[in-house]
Amino acid sequence: MNQVFSSYNPFLTLEYMQRKSITLEIWQQLDELEKSILTYLGSKKKVTRSELCTYTSKAPNTISARLNHLISLNIIKRNGSKYDPKQTYEMQ
Repeated sequence: MNQVFSSYNPFLTLEYMQRKSITLEIWQQLDELEKSILTYLGSKKKVTRSELCTYTSKAPNTISARLNHLISLNIIKRNGSKYDPKQTYEMQ
């Protein structure tokens, strides 16, 4: 197993990441906050932006920017309208 994945988080094994179409190259391009978001998502089925704000201690705009980046990479998907305060996010 690749140490880049397994040493970061036990939920994000290489097999899991490959199933979710996250290559080592993509993983290495993510910043620490994005990796932290994926770590949390890996342990949950769905999460809200406010949960991620609490988990990471970051502002909503910061989390939104990272979520949008992960969506653009097709790593996660948004459930609900972009402007719905109850929208959730989950791994693709």
